[in-house]
Amino acid sequence: MKWLPIDKPNFNDYGGIVQPAFLYLPIITDEALGEFNQAVAPIEKALGQLCCWTSDLAVDLQNYLLGDYADKQVEKRKPIDTNTYFTISVAPDISVGLARYFNEETEWGQKQTQVRQEVTASMMGNV
Repeated sequence: MKWLPIDKPNFNDYGGIVQPAFLYLPIITDEALGEFNQAVAPIEKALGQLCCWTSDLAVDLQNYLLGDYADKQVEKRKPIDTNTYFTISVAPDISVGLARYFNEETEWGQKQTQVRQEVTASMMGNV
């Protein structure tokens, strides 16, 4: 991004504002901010999912390890957006669906399947 902090050019005054000698702070426009927000949206979504899933696993672990010592188990998360922020668990019925989701519905899983097919096809051609 052009508007992220960069080495300061050779001047001490930028628009009447004296800046530190080591940093150049360009003016951020609405267009640049929109471009940045669009670029980081997938990262923000992925980090949100990762935080939720880590929390889900922590709850499962706590219930599994300490469930016999507590009066009740820790309640699992109930997401509003179940398509994006679905819950995960170590329970076998849920973990099978989770593996299927990552292997079939994500770009990573689809690419992995494509590579496997290409490798298999190339090995069959060499036999």
